[in-house]
Amino acid sequence: MSGFATHFAILEKLQGFWLARAIHVAVRLGLPDLLANSTRQLSELALATNSNEPALYRLLRCLKHLEIITEISPKLYSGTALCERLRRTDSLHWLSMSYGDEWQLRAWERLEHAIRTGVSGMSHAFGADLWTYLDQHADYAEHYNKALSGLSTLNDQIASVYDFPDGAVVVDIGGGEGDFLGRILARNSSVRGVLFDRKPVIDSIGGINDSACRDRLSLLAGDFFENIPPDGDIYVLKQVLHDWDDLRALAILKNCRRIMKKGAKLLVAELIVPESGPLALFGSLLDLQMLVVHGGRERTRQEFANVLQASGYKLQRVIATPTPVSIIEAC
Repeated sequence: MSGFATHFAILEKLQGFWLARAIHVAVRLGLPDLLANSTRQLSELALATNSNEPALYRLLRCLKHLEIITEISPKLYSGTALCERLRRTDSLHWLSMSYGDEWQLRAWERLEHAIRTGVSGMSHAFGADLWTYLDQHADYAEHYNKALSGLSTLNDQIASVYDFPDGAVVVDIGGGEGDFLGRILARNSSVRGVLFDRKPVIDSIGGINDSACRDRLSLLAGDFFENIPPDGDIYVLKQVLHDWDDLRALAILKNCRRIMKKGAKLLVAELIVPESGPLALFGSLLDLQMLVVHGGRERTRQEFANVLQASGYKLQRVIATPTPVSIIEAC
């Protein structure tokens, strides 16, 4: 690769932050919804978004090169399939909002501090962990929660690959608003579920809408660092451990191990960071996000095996899903 080529390759990578901000602002302006199933003139879009027309044109030009919009003719635009995924009805809209929120930016500004100390940028910037911060900032919490709750299709694909025994009691630890557990119950008519999360989370939800599932669901509030509901047949930790460093992940796992009866199983649903391939960069960047925001980490298969063994489990198998998330079965 020539000197200019390497120079340009680095420049393209450094512009990643600019691209994310351009998409965030486009979403904040409502451009994806304005361009849904329609074509709009630049002047219409400027009026609808209360924007400076020449400046908006420059943003639209960038979005065109990102293939988020199409310029049908000079200054006449329509949305693409990517644009459709950024509408308010899609979780990626809310993820785009959340990724551009102040707390994310300020946490990432502390990346160097996080690398030098191992302490999250979030705690360094705000003196609080993410959950405490979001409890105090309802608008940012809305963006974050809607981004997570919009993953129903992915949850269903993950739930589809595991054979839950008839009559099993499934305890979803840190299960949030219950979408994943609801998908499990909907697919397994004899399974009963226990949704376990922090009291503010449990108090804010009404349970699962499907009445057939709701009759088989219990809601319990608590702290998984202090106690875990007993008498489950299968304990689920879906994208919980990546929020925590190894020491605190061990505490969660040991609390589960302590109350699990003979024959009970643990399912850990997480991204397994690959060493190479199409998901390697994605996994590495997500790992940095976990460090900066939570002080947590994404893990390789060996790292999962190590933390499970240290907390008294044996890793039995890893089940691939149609998503980047795998299911790790342990007992």
